[in-house]
Amino acid sequence: MYFFAPPTYWNEMKTIQTEGSEKGTGKERVESWKAGWRMFLDHPIIGVGALNFGVWFAEYFPERSHMMWGRVAHSLYFTLIPEMGIIGTLFSVGCFTVTVKIIFTFINSAGEKINFLKELI
Repeated sequence: MYFFAPPTYWNEMKTIQTEGSEKGTGKERVESWKAGWRMFLDHPIIGVGALNFGVWFAEYFPERSHMMWGRVAHSLYFTLIPEMGIIGTLFSVGCFTVTVKIIFTFINSAGEKINFLKELI
């Protein structure tokens, strides 16, 4: 991406340093995170539903609601937690943990099989 990104992308990325969290996209992100946290506090058990952050955003920031339809909070945490609630977040973390364990088990067993084959040769 580094080599193929247009100059407009890099100009936008520079605003992270110049604007901070007080204006521009930095402020929008902080507002999104605050909305996500408030959504979670209002719907802690099952959340507002997958992919519904943008839909519910209007209830927390009505003046910016037109900009958020179909968008996310630009943070895995502040998107997953309000959309999925405690139950969905724990389920997602559990699925991720099991997947990582399976991958490491596969890698370890593949290494043992390779060593076994080397001994045969």
